[in-house]
Amino acid sequence: MSRSGHDDERNDDEPDAQHLPPTSKRKRAWKLGLVSSRMAASYLGNKVANVFRNPAARVDAALRTHRRNAERLAETMGQLKGAVMKVGQLLSIQDGALPSAFGDVLGRFHAQAPPMHFRFVRDVVEEQLGAPLEQLFAAFEPQPVAAASLGQVHRARRHDGRLVAVKVQYPGIEETIESDLANLRKVVGSLRWAGSSYDLSEAYDEVRAMLLREADYTEEARAVELFASRLQDDPDVVVPGVHHDRSSLRVLTLDYLEGQHLDAFVETVSDPEVRNRVGRKLAMVIWRLEFCHGLLHADPHPGNYLFLPDERLGLLDFGCVKEFSPGFLTHYRSAIAAILRRDDEALLDAFIAMRFLQPEERETERARAYLDWTYLSSEPLLHEGVWEGDWEAFIRKLHEQLNSMALRLGFRMPKEAVFLNRVLLGVMCFWNRLNVRLDWNAMIREVLAEPVTGAE
Repeated sequence: MSRSGHDDERNDDEPDAQHLPPTSKRKRAWKLGLVSSRMAASYLGNKVANVFRNPAARVDAALRTHRRNAERLAETMGQLKGAVMKVGQLLSIQDGALPSAFGDVLGRFHAQAPPMHFRFVRDVVEEQLGAPLEQLFAAFEPQPVAAASLGQVHRARRHDGRLVAVKVQYPGIEETIESDLANLRKVVGSLRWAGSSYDLSEAYDEVRAMLLREADYTEEARAVELFASRLQDDPDVVVPGVHHDRSSLRVLTLDYLEGQHLDAFVETVSDPEVRNRVGRKLAMVIWRLEFCHGLLHADPHPGNYLFLPDERLGLLDFGCVKEFSPGFLTHYRSAIAAILRRDDEALLDAFIAMRFLQPEERETERARAYLDWTYLSSEPLLHEGVWEGDWEAFIRKLHEQLNSMALRLGFRMPKEAVFLNRVLLGVMCFWNRLNVRLDWNAMIREVLAEPVTGAE
């Protein structure tokens, strides 16, 4: 075995950000408490100062305050990683749930995080799998291929020659999740000083449950195999296999898939027909998972999808997935069918059943705003034939209207739907990057006509 395959000595090319995030609950609570107090104080001070400002000055001051507090929160979240940074990622794409400045700043967390030093990786793998790294793998690349909030991924080779991706959790992260989330509830609570429209109570509970599952790699292994079983007859998608003998609570080993991520694919493939074919496959896979199997691949990050050389798609990272309840899936499908018929009453029935609206809100401005935004966001689905719209302008308009609606009328996100907006707006960014031109109306009708096999 070559030394380079398992080298855990630091070299000059390794990043300086090699140390682990703090795991002391007291230190992490102090940092979160400090940023919460500063945010609340700045919002309160801004409200007092507004007494002496004209309307235009109030708007300008609010934008500056949101931006300053978003920077404060992002700096703290980036230092602590773990649940704190993961919540930053989730909040950044919950459009309308926070002032837009927070989405802009916290969106940085979707870029690759600084990795931990390889010696910590070795320690975790050996402790979790019960053997020296050299016995477990024939080669193990010290530089990660990806690093994120809860852990990082390394490419390795088994002794039988198979290439694998080894996901390793940061040491001690699982012990900080509950305390971090309790403290983050206070941080998010400080946003009440920004206005009453940001109600994240149900979203918080769903994010908490998701994070606890995501920190348990045995749960992710189960999710990988669930997705694989539901997609086994789909020739357009590949789900990596789980290597159970090299996996544990904090280490997950999967088949290594070779392919291009979105940016590389867009740079190397300019043929619009190829882009349209691949874009259609991606849309159909996502929709079949949602509407036929009751599954949501809830982390629509470009790094979690691979474009394989034969135009198949590879799905990666199953830590953040959602299984819909049978009732929610039924109402979700009913909502889409009502949209296609432009049936306001049936759509309001679905909104109430899904708890976006309360029954007494049926005739209110909030209900009308929900209908308007839903039809706007469904424009490609409602258009018969190939939709030729401008994706970038369309996405921008959706962001603007959703934020405007939240500011005017408040924002309620039922627990089962927390990740739906994330996927909806996330995959639209894929269509924009691919510049696809497809008949979305025919595609969604095709999916809705297929049998339901999930959430049973």
